[in-house]
Order: sequence, then C-alpha cells, then structure tokens
Amino acid sequence: MSELSKEEVQLIFRKFINGDEHAFQTLFNLFYNKLLLYGNAITGHHAIVEDQIQELFIWLYNHPQQCRSIRNIETYLFLSLKKNLKTYLQKDIDHQIRLRKFGQ
Repeated sequence: MSELSKEEVQLIFRKFINGDEHAFQTLFNLFYNKLLLYGNAITGHHAIVEDQIQELFIWLYNHPQQCRSIRNIETYLFLSLKKNLKTYLQKDIDHQIRLRKFGQ
C-alpha cells in the first residue's frame, strides 16, 4: 500500500467509525507493520507486541463509537500500543516477583 496523507488516513478512519469494515481492514494493513517495528524497538518481544497490536485493533473494532473523539488515529495507535505494552510488561514483572516470593 502506498503512503497515504494524514487526511486520507483520517478519512479511512471516519469510514470505519461509520461502519465500513473494509476501512477497518485498510487501517490494520496500513499500521500493522509500523506498529510491530515500533513495539519491537520498545520491548524486543515480538510475540507480545503482536498480541498487543491485535488487542488494540480488537478494541477498536468492538468500540467504533467510542473512537469518535480520536483526532489522529496514527498518534492514537502508537500511544495506545506504548501504554498497553508498558501495562503488560509491568504486570509480567509483578507476576515474576510474586512467583519468586512464592518459591522462597
């Protein structure tokens, strides 16, 4: 897919919000690899990043009306992925600490 302008991306996003499933697929295809590279640079855990990207898009798909206030979908996706990865990794660290305490 060739690079689209921010305006074109926002138009696709608005179509998704209005129920266009093809627009949702277009957004996924447009951002998946970029988000994967970004997430991998943050964590180095490819599988975790893939899972978190999928969770992010599942949430979007299930809550299109809640997305109406999003002004820039690209910024939203990258910031949300970063936040989700931080939350996931913190839970994982907390889990590992509890396991260590349990093993003592």
